[in-house]
Amino acid sequence: MIGLLGRASLPAGEALVLSQIQALPPEMLEINFATPRGVVEYALRLPDGKRLPVDAKFPATDALERLSQPGITDDERDKLAKTVRAKVRDMAEEVSKYRDPALTTGEAICAVPDAAFAMSGKLAYQCYRELGVTLMPFSMLLPFLLAYYRRYAAQMQMNSHELAAYLQQLDAVEQHLAQMEDTLKNSVDRPVAALQDDGLHVLLLQ
Repeated sequence: MIGLLGRASLPAGEALVLSQIQALPPEMLEINFATPRGVVEYALRLPDGKRLPVDAKFPATDALERLSQPGITDDERDKLAKTVRAKVRDMAEEVSKYRDPALTTGEAICAVPDAAFAMSGKLAYQCYRELGVTLMPFSMLLPFLLAYYRRYAAQMQMNSHELAAYLQQLDAVEQHLAQMEDTLKNSVDRPVAALQDDGLHVLLLQ
């Protein structure tokens, strides 16, 4: 588990995306949520008291950095991509342990850099099916959490007053997210595009 607030050395795009989590109202976000099998970095507080475990991971950063550089051979690129996928799988298994029937939902979120998620391929489905873990790129984490919360609240059949109060909170967060959209696009899309230009799109077809 890697604490966001202590990662001053994060690339700007990743730090910016993860910092958006803290735009959530305090009553919706719990930091360092304790479970019987360890402490998870974040948890989304749901209306019925359950938590959705959310952990941000930075897998195989050396491999990702090397993949973004020009001049590597196809064999080296393939080995590096396999290293990234293996590390993502290991981290998804770690996040899976935070699920607890009495405290959390049946699933957990493992957020990884967009470049790592782009290489996950079938791994994303395998992690969800086998581990109950949803892999999530940093750039989609907050929108996903907002949508998840809305759906969960609606499924609870809350009375109209309670639901309106929750949705009002979400609207405020979404407005904040919209203000950051251009910055996020420039910070996150550029490195992903650079990777694709270097031939990583071929890996996605394997």
